[in-house]
Order: sequence, then C-alpha cells, then structure tokens
Amino acid sequence: MSKQKKEEGASSKNLFSKQLTEAFLQEFTLKVKEKEEASFAPHQISYFIFKLQTKWFGLKAHIIQEVLNRRSTHSIPFRPSPVLKGIINVSGQLKIYIDLETVLGLEADKQNKNDKNIKFILIGEAPSDWVFSSYEVLGVFEISEEKIKASSEEFEFSHYLLGKTHIDKNEVFLIDETKLLESLSLTVG
Repeated sequence: MSKQKKEEGASSKNLFSKQLTEAFLQEFTLKVKEKEEASFAPHQISYFIFKLQTKWFGLKAHIIQEVLNRRSTHSIPFRPSPVLKGIINVSGQLKIYIDLETVLGLEADKQNKNDKNIKFILIGEAPSDWVFSSYEVLGVFEISEEKIKASSEEFEFSHYLLGKTHIDKNEVFLIDETKLLESLSLTVG
C-alpha cells in the first residue's frame, strides 16, 4: 500500500474516532430541527395572477397552458351564448375564445377592448381548453393556504371563488378552476 493511501486511511480513522463536543451536538440538533420544521411549513400553491377590468384574479398555475400576445379573433355568427366570443388560432389549432368577464358577471368594459397590451391566456387541457383575454398579467406567485381568506363581500362571481389574498398591495380573488371549467363546458359546450 502506498504511503499516501496509508495517510488517508489514518486521517479518516482519526476523523471518525474523535469525540463530538457538546456544542457541536447542540448545533447539529438545532439544524436538523429547523429542517424538519421547514418541511412542515404551510402548503404553497402556485397561482397565475391576471387583471380583468379593475380587479385582479388568480387561477392555479397548472391549468395555464400559454400566454399569448394579442392576435386576430374570428367571431362566430349566431353564437349560442354571450360567453362565446369566437375562435382563435393557437399554433395552428383553433381554440374557443370566451368572455371570462361575462362568465364572472363583470360589467362590460368597452374602453379597454382595443388595448394593444391585451394578452390571451390559454387554459384547460385539450380538447377542453379555452382562451380568454386579460388587460395585464402580474405573473405566477406561490401562495400559502393560510394566506387565503374567505371573501365577505358579495360579488356576481362569488360562487367561483376559493377566497382572496393580497399580492404587491393588490387584492386578488382566487378562482376555483374546477367550477370555472365545469361552467364553461356547460355554458359553451
């Protein structure tokens, strides 16, 4: 055996044969305890935050497929529902374009309809996916369940709400995506 390997073996023996000091044990125990407590932190959920008219809304990020720049929409004559606005071409596939403001019962906002900053948001899973427009996108935020409060205010869209929270000084209404997608399937088909 080479001299270097003997020295390495001896130093590892010395390392493992050392007595641990009380201070080291306390510090190590504290670090393990902190990690355990961190693993039991409140459950965080990713929400995609966007604006409709003057209100901020959030949907769980997992149902967001894509955020698109403004593009041409094609209306459908004699449409069966005011929720159905038309169709949009997304990567060569036609997607149903809905009026989320109408679904949520928000009053029509005529002045922002031609805003060049409008984004189109593709939600759901094919073949039941939908596109709606938003005036502004704030981004994706992690929100702990304990920060979601029930809304005491009554809105037309209250039955779609999981609750509300605050992000960057904005009141954000969190939408129950299951109720929303079920409603769209029933309303638009």
